[in-house]
Amino acid sequence: MNKKTNEYTKKINRLIKTFIWIAILIFLLGVLISIVQYARTKMKSQNNNSESANEQYMINLQDESVEFNKEKKIEVEINNLNNNINYKILIKVNDEEKINQDIMEKSNIYNVMLPNEGKNNIQIVIILNNEEIFKKDYVIYYIEPYTTNFGDDTVNKGVVVHYRDGSWENYNKDIEILKKCGIKYIRTDFLWRAIDDGNGNYNFSKYDKWVTKAKEENITILAVLIPNGKICGDDMKINFDKELEAFGNFVEALAKRYPEILEYEIYNEPNLSSEYTGGSAYTSNEYLQWYAKAVTEIKKRLGKINKKINIIAGSTATPKESNINCMESTEFIRNISMYGAYNYADAFSCHPYAKENEARQNENLYMKIKNHKKMFLLLGGFIKNYITEFGVYSSNGISEDIQSQKLIQQNSIIDSYNFDMSIVYNFWNTSNDKNNAEANFGLLYNNYTPKPSYYAMKNFYQNTNGAEYIGSLNITNGLEAHTYDKDGHPLIIVWSNNTDNTYNFTLNQMTAKDIYGKEITPDSNGQIQITTSPVYLYNVPTNYFYQAISNTATTKYNEFTENYADQISKVQGLQQTINTLNQRMKDLSSTSNLDETTSINLMKQHFNLGNTLIQAYKSGTLQIEYVKLSSMLDALNDIGNSFEDLVTVSAKTRNANISETLDTINKADNLINDNDIEMIYPSKILQFSQDFYDKASYINGLEEENDIKTGLIVSKNLHSKLLSDWATQFANLYIDTYIKNNPVTIDYSETNPTNQNVTATLRTNAQITINNNSNSKAYTFTQNGTFTFDYTIKGQTFQQTATVNNIDKTAPTIEGVENNRLYLSEVTPKASDTNLKEVLLYKDNNQVQNYQQNTKITEDGHYKLVAEDLAGNQTSVEFDISRNPAIIDYSEVNLTNQDVVATVNSNFDVNVKNNSNQKAYTFKENGEFTFELNIKGAELQLTAKVDNIDKTPPTITDVEDKKQYIDKVTPKISDDNLNEVKLYFDSEEVQGYTPNSEITGEGFYKLVAKDLAGNETSVEFTIIENPDEKYQIKDGNILNIKNNTNQDTFRKKLKMSGEYSIYRNNTLISDNDKIATGDKLRKSTGEEYTLIVSGDINNDGDVNIKDIVMLRKYLLERNNLNENSLLAADCNLDGKDISIKDLIRMRLIALERDVN
Repeated sequence: MNKKTNEYTKKINRLIKTFIWIAILIFLLGVLISIVQYARTKMKSQNNNSESANEQYMINLQDESVEFNKEKKIEVEINNLNNNINYKILIKVNDEEKINQDIMEKSNIYNVMLPNEGKNNIQIVIILNNEEIFKKDYVIYYIEPYTTNFGDDTVNKGVVVHYRDGSWENYNKDIEILKKCGIKYIRTDFLWRAIDDGNGNYNFSKYDKWVTKAKEENITILAVLIPNGKICGDDMKINFDKELEAFGNFVEALAKRYPEILEYEIYNEPNLSSEYTGGSAYTSNEYLQWYAKAVTEIKKRLGKINKKINIIAGSTATPKESNINCMESTEFIRNISMYGAYNYADAFSCHPYAKENEARQNENLYMKIKNHKKMFLLLGGFIKNYITEFGVYSSNGISEDIQSQKLIQQNSIIDSYNFDMSIVYNFWNTSNDKNNAEANFGLLYNNYTPKPSYYAMKNFYQNTNGAEYIGSLNITNGLEAHTYDKDGHPLIIVWSNNTDNTYNFTLNQMTAKDIYGKEITPDSNGQIQITTSPVYLYNVPTNYFYQAISNTATTKYNEFTENYADQISKVQGLQQTINTLNQRMKDLSSTSNLDETTSINLMKQHFNLGNTLIQAYKSGTLQIEYVKLSSMLDALNDIGNSFEDLVTVSAKTRNANISETLDTINKADNLINDNDIEMIYPSKILQFSQDFYDKASYINGLEEENDIKTGLIVSKNLHSKLLSDWATQFANLYIDTYIKNNPVTIDYSETNPTNQNVTATLRTNAQITINNNSNSKAYTFTQNGTFTFDYTIKGQTFQQTATVNNIDKTAPTIEGVENNRLYLSEVTPKASDTNLKEVLLYKDNNQVQNYQQNTKITEDGHYKLVAEDLAGNQTSVEFDISRNPAIIDYSEVNLTNQDVVATVNSNFDVNVKNNSNQKAYTFKENGEFTFELNIKGAELQLTAKVDNIDKTPPTITDVEDKKQYIDKVTPKISDDNLNEVKLYFDSEEVQGYTPNSEITGEGFYKLVAKDLAGNETSVEFTIIENPDEKYQIKDGNILNIKNNTNQDTFRKKLKMSGEYSIYRNNTLISDNDKIATGDKLRKSTGEEYTLIVSGDINNDGDVNIKDIVMLRKYLLERNNLNENSLLAADCNLDGKDISIKDLIRMRLIALERDVN
């Protein structure tokens, strides 16, 4: 190894050592940086334990959020992840560890399953190098999808919201949550003041947004109409006509703006002093009347827009009693009904809050509902009952779980009274103040997350939407139980009425769930404990259906017999029939199955009780007012709901004739509403019938099948049919009175002897329909006899006979003249009749004075002879005398070259017997024609003569049409009746032309000759100056070469010594090629000539329109032709400036005319 090698090795070793030291320094620097970062992280995590507290990590998970998916995605990002730092993550769901692993990536997604619907707690812990640096619990509210139930769209249950103009409740935050709850209706106020600027200008834009959203989500709106202080004043009350009109205009605009809204509630709690009533309730008679007027006005207006719109009156708060600040609810509704609200309202609503202590709430709710039901009966019943606000707050000692329990209990209680709509107040807590009871009615917290009551109500809707309420059960003392028909199977909701009592209930084959839908596991004895928290029972035996129906029906039968004992006693056999039916319903409690036919027959027997009451009224046995009769029928109909339920659970065959029921309803509607009798009670019964029919028809139209479907169709269709029968019979009671007060009589148009028809007319103030006689009240006798009218008044048919014996129609006779006849000479008429009264003669519409019968009539004129007898019968004859009844007119009397038409004219109708029955004869030449005429029975002849036809035109000789002449021509014109001769040169008339004179001058001519009869002869000809056929050789050009001359023809004609060739653009042309202007003739001696074709100014060898156009342009502009083209343009070879003569000669060349 030499010296150089040793030095090289040392250098390598030094370099290696340097690299090693650098690596050690880099490693130590990295460790130092990690320690500093860890310290900073530790400090920050101690200062702020938040997912966004430092730059090291970020957690994407929102606390207090709502999720609709069971799987929850959690995003975690570590910004400073490297091999020297060890991060771990721990995730727990409801204290159960779901994820525990190292964090290996900068961005991470962890999916965890939310185990329970409801409130879930997710805890996230981040660990750095075995030390916990972040820990937080997140609350996630999971909402499972609502499953659509059979018949969901028929549900009239909902909640109150406060969307208004967007200034309060935020629909964007809760409408999806609302829909997922299974809610079908929302009730909200439409603030008149927020839409109307006070001058009748409406701005709906803020309402448009959420109304559109609700429609998209298939959520129905009940609109509360709130008065406008801008218009109504500080009292917020409508008590002037102009205010009522303004209110009507506003609501009408609202209905037209939102046609999907079909429920309108008139004010909110008008019987209570509040901000909506200007601080004072509607308690005075004046205010009550104005409220009723508002109901009437809005119903009339909106009914014209859509008859399906429901107007809801009342909307009352339910204080215990009236005082200076309020009026008790039933008192308020009775008063406004007295002032007309009952007649026009489709429904009455109330707000039966039961805000007492927990133990008394249901008891007070029952009491308020019963009081209202009793009051509705006093009004006559058959009015839809809405509860548009009820609810329970979670405040002042009532926990959120108690709120949930009470809501389920109260919903079930309301269902048991068959309310047509029920609206829970409120969907959303209006503030975060836990101590403010009014702010805590919501199913959602103020931050739009679900309260327990939300999940309880969602479970209730999921179980009962589309279900049919059947009745209550007496399971045991202390337990309240309600039975529903859910998809054809019993569903029971049961709870203890006493907070101190817990009941052990044996499930047997049944299963149970709590108010939130969680399964309840029975103990070893198969029992569960039932407390005040409602329990849902499933897989329930069908005998519970019959027990619930039995219990409900017998209770209501007993109430009916107690409330109407006096009236029942007046109707023979009625109590016995009721007792029999009541016993049948009692016996149902031990039944587990009843056949369809028996159920239907029982329902018909029950509704026949109503028929018995109506017939008893009609016969006079039951002497009560209509309102009492209607209330009794309403009470029977309430019992009838149980019979409907009986058919629902029993029907197995879908044999309901829905179309037949509709026919029955339509007939009843025609009877009740298409007349001038106001039938309030039958009309309201019929509306109930229509509602049952609508539901049966809707369910029948559903494609989906369900175990309850057949029962609902059959029962509701039957219920509809039976109610329409009641409505018809009740209406007939009105009609009986109506007919009695409006008798029918017959009037005759004439009672004395007459020669006219006699009309017998039915007279009555009643609304009457004639069944025969083409539905006319008047029958016209054309001769003596009888006729029996068959007519109907309000559905009842009657007959009445008219008799006539005073008609005499035999008229006098007239001889010697015929009606509508023309006579050419005098006549002598004669009238005769055994009772002739007078004979009158009229000439030209003027009476002839002192005319005597059998007198000869001689003068020309139009006559009318009238003979009348004593009975007024009259005979008249009209005739004419004329010795010259017709003349002939000629279409032309002067000399003419046209046909002449001879036409017969007369003041009479003329019948031409010859000439194909035509009045006009056309002469094509002079002559005669005789018309044979019949004018109103008179025969005569008229001869037409014509001698003024001349169809021979003038003659022109010595010139022929379309010919050319050399230099001149002398045409000869001749005609016996020559009128005028005109000569035209190039389309312009030659002034001063003398016929038969010589015509000279090259050009185009037209000679026109006309005679006095209008005949005309014309010839067109051309004069051309004598052409020189020889070629002209001048100044190196060969001129006067004719159009279309080829080289062969050219050579034969040109006499030139020596040999020559013809070139075009330095190229030889063939013998057959046409000569064109500009071609070159080159002689063998070297001489060269330019060839000029006369008229070929565009050098294409042909004279045509192109050359003519170029020459016309030149004559106008004098600047578009070269030397050769100018030589070619000199078509007449005069060597002068190009002129119109050259243009004329060019046209002649182009036409290639033969020269004569």
